[in-house]
Amino acid sequence: MSVGRNAKQAIVFLKSFYRDLQSLMVTCEQQLGEQGWKPPASSQIGELSNSLRKPHRWVLDSVFRSFICTDRPSEALVIVVLLNVKQFDDAQVLAVHCHFDKPAKHERIWHRWTNASRMIEFLATDPGTTEIPRDVSTDGALPDASKVHGFLVPLDKLTDEEVLHTRLIEPLLKLP
Repeated sequence: MSVGRNAKQAIVFLKSFYRDLQSLMVTCEQQLGEQGWKPPASSQIGELSNSLRKPHRWVLDSVFRSFICTDRPSEALVIVVLLNVKQFDDAQVLAVHCHFDKPAKHERIWHRWTNASRMIEFLATDPGTTEIPRDVSTDGALPDASKVHGFLVPLDKLTDEEVLHTRLIEPLLKLP
């Protein structure tokens, strides 16, 4: 098979995969919205680039979405689809429930989230616990959070809306 044909097949696959990923995130928004959790008013993928100087940013590495509780604005949920994390063979979904000392803002969560490597490593090393130590959660991910709980779910386990609800949304909402 030619390089050109392989490239075309890869692009067709990525377009289909990205549509599936978009559907997953919209379903998360719907299910969490029914429980009183609001996403930001606008959404964007911040890590992509069309610069010839940054070809490593032409493909999506992760998808980040935060949700703030309408009844308890000092609580937030974060869902990050991790597509390219070195310590995993497969894509993972990071689900986090965090508490703040004052009302949370989507923009602040987004701008302060620079690197969740320590949190991901902690959860991967000890999958039996959901409580993330403060020094781990504040190191690049949620520096303003006073309490953080989370878990990882393999992306390929989230096969439909019902499974998404039972394996991701329900456990996320049950976190302290």
